[in-house]
Amino acid sequence: CASLTHFKVYDAVLIQCYRYGGPTFNFAFVRDVLNALSNIVNTGEMWAEEAGTVNRYALAVDAECVDKIGDLLDEVRRGGDMNIDAWRVRGEHDATLEDKLHALLFKVRRAHAHNGDDAVSAVVVGRIDSIYEDHFAHRDEEVEAATATGVANDDDDDAA
Repeated sequence: CASLTHFKVYDAVLIQCYRYGGPTFNFAFVRDVLNALSNIVNTGEMWAEEAGTVNRYALAVDAECVDKIGDLLDEVRRGGDMNIDAWRVRGEHDATLEDKLHALLFKVRRAHAHNGDDAVSAVVVGRIDSIYEDHFAHRDEEVEAATATGVANDDDDDAA
């Protein structure tokens, strides 16, 4: 999760050649990080189902990691419509970054919610709920509206 902080960069070439001093956002890098995290959590989920336990890999996603994910989402939102549009572009044969992150947080939340009375897990669940409220409420409303009209997005099945 710490690598997500490298998502926003100030490129010296853009500054020197184009006199653009604003940040650039590396969505391909974020996609790679989310794919790696998702693969780890999915592997843990398979092992947990086999053993009848909680997904230990998902439990390794702690409050600091969830906070970095929230910071990433805040930065995307602050970047305006261009960033949000880029955030929602589908990769080749792939879900959007937004969908990937939503599904990852869902699995992490589920593991922490089933971790008994652990205080760290309670904090993680609370932080993820806050991220859902702040960043995904519009998305969930869009999914509900699409489902009501019979136009559902198949990618949302993973996060439900």
